[in-house]
Amino acid sequence: MKGLRMTIAKHTINTLLDTLGENDFVNIIAYNDYVHYIEPCFKGILVQADRDNREHFKQLVDELQAKGVGTVNKALIEAFKILQEFKEAGQGGLCNQAIMLITDGAVEEYEPVFEKYNWPDKKVRMFTYLIGREVTFAENVKWIACNNKGYYTQISTLADVQENVMEYLHVLSRPMVINHDHDIIWTEAYMDSALPQSEEVTGAFNVVGASCPSGASLVSVCESVTSILYFAHSLICRCVVVS
Repeated sequence: MKGLRMTIAKHTINTLLDTLGENDFVNIIAYNDYVHYIEPCFKGILVQADRDNREHFKQLVDELQAKGVGTVNKALIEAFKILQEFKEAGQGGLCNQAIMLITDGAVEEYEPVFEKYNWPDKKVRMFTYLIGREVTFAENVKWIACNNKGYYTQISTLADVQENVMEYLHVLSRPMVINHDHDIIWTEAYMDSALPQSEEVTGAFNVVGASCPSGASLVSVCESVTSILYFAHSLICRCVVVS
């Protein structure tokens, strides 16, 4: 992978990083003739996707150089291993686990890898991003995603990146919607310049596919709701806490 495809791949990775928050954990494995972590200090672990780590990863991604032939199977094995270790350590019991494979082609389906590490439960979702206009190996890349409860997309231009990257969020949200599970995440108390005599907290929960009554449980815990704003995938409730 080189030239424009490499540029698109880097932009795809950085856009994926931008979708993560401090409740997420991440690592990036590069693969060519050999498999290596782009940050050697993070070898074999998942790190919190806070702002500093995301920006650090972006810098390292921009420095990646294309060389050799991609050893996808070894990269997949390494990714499955760190996810399993993370889960066994009790750090990811409530987490959705996913592998994002960014590639310009897969010469096979790597079925033995999935048989050993992910089947039959398929607890790790595979999201595959085929970079470039070439479709020679598209079926293999699509097969990997479809047989591991994930999603396949092809990114041919830089303009395609944002829309296609966001598709994985819809897939990850499906179990929560089916189970009517909408966890509320609260910020710490902070000052609002418009209301200097009070403090505020912000609560957010996923509303993909949710109906309005789901928001009632969030609103009910607020002493007074100053505003409710709808974003692409979240409903934000700002609550005034009177001191």
